[in-house]
Amino acid sequence: MKRIYFWLKLAIWLLIFAVMFIIFYVNRHSDVTFNYLLGEATINTSLFICIVFIVGAIFTIAVLALLNVSRLFQHLSLKSSVKKLERENAELKRKTHVL
Repeated sequence: MKRIYFWLKLAIWLLIFAVMFIIFYVNRHSDVTFNYLLGEATINTSLFICIVFIVGAIFTIAVLALLNVSRLFQHLSLKSSVKKLERENAELKRKTHVL
């Protein structure tokens, strides 16, 4: 069931991206205009798409890196807990052999 869900989700996302690219391809020679308080800026649609994807890629990489840092700290804390428990276990074994 998980594989079917994965492929279905992938197909839906590909369909969404295909529709988006078709819309942008039809309008590729038009410009995107941003209105500011002091004026306006106009850029080509292709450049706008490129900028959006670059910003999205940077954001995705940053999120994945932050998740990886969190996992690294969690892994380090688990390692220290294991070392502490191993020391306690060795101490208890030593005490029981002394008696």
